[in-house]
Amino acid sequence: MCYDLSYLTKKQINYAGKYGSKEDLEDIKKRLPPMFHINGFAHERAPVITNKEPDRLQLMEWGLIPNWVKTDYQAIEIRDKTINARAETLLEKPSYKSSVQFRRCVIIVDGFFEHFHFNKKTYPYFIQRRDKKPFAIAGLWDEYKNDHEDSLFTFTLITTRANKRMSKIHNNPKVISKTGPRMPAIIADDRIKDWLFVGSDKGGDFNHKLSGLLIPFSESELMDFPVRPLRGKEYPGNTNLITENYIYPELAISRQGELF
Repeated sequence: MCYDLSYLTKKQINYAGKYGSKEDLEDIKKRLPPMFHINGFAHERAPVITNKEPDRLQLMEWGLIPNWVKTDYQAIEIRDKTINARAETLLEKPSYKSSVQFRRCVIIVDGFFEHFHFNKKTYPYFIQRRDKKPFAIAGLWDEYKNDHEDSLFTFTLITTRANKRMSKIHNNPKVISKTGPRMPAIIADDRIKDWLFVGSDKGGDFNHKLSGLLIPFSESELMDFPVRPLRGKEYPGNTNLITENYIYPELAISRQGELF
């Protein structure tokens, strides 16, 4: 699963040029500092683009609250369970069934983190594009009206089966025994609109179109390396140190800092 992200930390102008207006980017930068590391359970805001406003970059909170939720208490209870959504069961789950048909989005990130299990210990790895440019992860969004009738916009990040490289990193025995190795459903730049507007042409099978988009991203376009701990007393916090290569002597690491 994917519970940790990094965004707004690289050449930020890329966000404006590819994914939204320069004005949107400048507004987000005023309201949000560079986020070198966030954890989904903190329900931080992240930059997203929705099918409703495909030319806008906007902020939504991580952890989807379906619009049918009745109380703030119920909202708090459900959102820890909706940080990730499995691509294979989107049309089956009550929390996602409506959103996957009508409220799709992409989350714009610099990279994500996964934990590698080795000798009963876990080691965080940072995964990014080889060209280090931002990329889009498929997601769903929704609008929840809280107890005061204020709107809260939230999202969930979609995961799919892992490619060969990510399968070696995402090797948590407890997880893979249930769902197999996972990775975020990264959407290629030239297919973002396909994801946002899938099914709008009314032709073909909707489920088939979904499955053709939510596929493992090419491992040749990704790179990975170990980083400092994301939890505990050695965690450096929201700083660029958390996205820099960190050497663990007990791991077999190549000269390039990659695992395999």
